[in-house]
Formats: sequence, C-alpha cells, structure tokens
Amino acid sequence: MTTVPAALVLNQTRPNDQAVYRCRVDYKRLTTTHARVNLTVIEPVESVRIVDESGLELVGAAGPYTVGQRPSLTCRVHGGDPPPTVTWWRDGRLLDSTYHHQSLPSKAVATSDTSRRARVEPGPVVVNTIHLRALKKEDLRSTYTCQAVNHDLAPTKEAAVELDMNYGPESVEVRGLDGPVSAGRPHQVVCEARGSRPPATLTWWLNGRMKKGVSQMTSRDVNVPWTSSTLELVIGPEDEGSKLTCRAENHELPATTIESTHQLQVLYSPEVHVAAGSSLDLNHIKEGDDVYFDCHIKARPDAHKISWSFNGEELQQNVSAGVMVVGRSLVLQKVTRKQAGSYACAATNTQGSNTSSAILLSVKYSPVCRVEQTDVYGVGRHEKTTVTCRVEADPPVTAYRWAFNNT
Repeated sequence: MTTVPAALVLNQTRPNDQAVYRCRVDYKRLTTTHARVNLTVIEPVESVRIVDESGLELVGAAGPYTVGQRPSLTCRVHGGDPPPTVTWWRDGRLLDSTYHHQSLPSKAVATSDTSRRARVEPGPVVVNTIHLRALKKEDLRSTYTCQAVNHDLAPTKEAAVELDMNYGPESVEVRGLDGPVSAGRPHQVVCEARGSRPPATLTWWLNGRMKKGVSQMTSRDVNVPWTSSTLELVIGPEDEGSKLTCRAENHELPATTIESTHQLQVLYSPEVHVAAGSSLDLNHIKEGDDVYFDCHIKARPDAHKISWSFNGEELQQNVSAGVMVVGRSLVLQKVTRKQAGSYACAATNTQGSNTSSAILLSVKYSPVCRVEQTDVYGVGRHEKTTVTCRVEADPPVTAYRWAFNNT
C-alpha cells in the first residue's frame, strides 16, 4: 500500500513565516511522535544606491571632477535579513569592506534624474563611504562598484558608477610660423591644443585684437582629446614685430587657459621716399650749387638694388658731369638749369620693387636770352620797327632796362 506523506506548503514565503513548525504523527497502535522544523526566511537586499557628498544619487556616472579633487562616494544599502555585508570595488579590486548600520526614520533621498523626484528610503540601512585620493587624469572612467550580499543563497546586489572628469589643456602649439611671412599674401597658420576635456576652444589674437579662424576641428577620440584651428593670416609691413597668440581654454575650467605666442617677422617690398639733404633749402638752389638727395628705404629683407631717375628716365652715374651715386644718396655737383626737374629713387628686394614719389628740383639762374631771341633786325631809314627782348630766368624777370649802342 502506497502512503502519501503529509506536507505543509508555504507559497510566496514572507518574513513573518519564519518560525518553528511542529509535525505531529498519531498512530493507532504506537505512541504519537512529534517533529520540529526551524524555518529561517532570508530576505534579499532590496536596493543599493550610491550618493555623493550632497546626498544626490549617482546613476551610472559620478562627476565630473577635476584633477586634484578628493571626492567621497557613499553606498547606502536598504533591506536584507540577515544584514548585508557592503564592500567597495574598483575595476574588480576590493577597496574597502568597512561599513556601519544606520537606523533611520523614513528619509527622502535626492536623485540625479531630470525630474529630481525624491525616493523614500525607509528603515535601517547599511552604509559604506569611501574617500578617494586626489584624482589624476588616469582616473577618468575608473569604475567604482558597491556590492551588498547577506547570504550564499541570496543574489548579490550592486551599483556602479564611472568617474567623469574635466581638465584643462596640456599643451598648445602653433605651426606655420617657423620663419618670416610675406606681407599681403595669404598664409595659413594652424594651432593645436591637446589634453583638454571637454576639448578646448581655440581663439586667435593679433596684438590683443581677436582674429577669426577659417575652421576648427575637434577629435572624435575621447581618449586622445585635441582641438585644431586654422587661421588665414594676411598681414602688412606695419605688423612687423606684432604678437600672434593662440589661446586654448576650457570653458568649464577658466583657470586652466594656456597660450602660445609668436612674434611676427614680416617680409615686404621696399617702402621708398626721397628727400633733400638735411642742410639744403630747395627753395634757394642756384646754378653752381651742389645738391644731394637721400633715398630712404624701409624693407625686409634689405634692398639689393637702388636706382635713380630724372624726369622719368633712368639716371646713370656720370662723374665727369658731376652726377654721382654714393650709397643711397644722389650727388649733383655744380648744378645747371638743365638739371632742374623731378627726381625719384627706386628700390628692389626679394619681395618686389617700388619707386618713390618724385621730388622737384628748381635751379635759380640769372636772365639769359632765349634761343629764339632775334638779335639782328633789318630796318629802312625812318622806318618803324619793334624790338622784343626774350629772356629766360628763375625767378622770373621783374624789370627790363634798355640801352642804345650806336657804334
């Protein structure tokens, strides 16, 4: 004969089901027997939450922090019977196993979601707080995990956060200014900043005036952050010695801004003007005087050719005629009225050639008869005629005097 054993089935065991259960068996011919069963109900951990110093719950990420900061992370574990063991781990390595119990009334705990709704955390909690050392850049994306376990038969519950960090640029470098730059010609200059998180913003400055770059790029590799900016630079001779600066700044950390500054060396074609010698008064030059002009040149590199022109025609040195070129000066010895006119100098370097504006030389001289002056007249006896005196002079003649020679 088959005997079906007596059984007590508890569905969906609850904490208050924990007790000592007794089974009584009565026999017809034997003494009644009793059996006792001690039922222990294990309550698994209900929740594991990580909060920061302000009590804000961290979900998935903590931070962003800055280099040198020493943040604290607190793990709050609710529920579990027997009380759980709470430990901290970093990247799979045990960090801390010290925890304590708190018996607190129901408490609202802030959350980091956008709704900012409070979670109610009733009853006792087990707390484990770790104080991180001064953070370095290498700590970016380190994972800190809080584990709670209260029995071998109960599942391990955990929560983890990954460290997020902000830090300023490590370096900023300007390329394309290894030597002088030609004036008036577009020249591309590149600035690159590395090591900033989030990537740095780059700005260009010329003698304190902001210049607009033509493009800016940012790396997509979050492990090697960099930013690059290209500037199309067009400068003039007046920018010689100016300072071009590329500034790299992290708007999250204004104090970490760094710069790279270069002093510009500008190549430009000659700037030329001509002037009379310092001891000359061009308003009082007369025939027989010595005259000299100076050619003033501003150029980079220095001019390798200097030439002079007279009334638009190139002037050649002629020592016997008293025309000499000495360095950047033109010397005219014992000038005549034929040398009155406009003089200019020209200079040439590797960047080009330029000619100065002309300077006018006026030579004073005494009145002389013009070439077309008639000096022989044929006249009949008692016939009338007009004799005209045609002269050249500088300054112009102001008075005439006639004399009759009847020899």
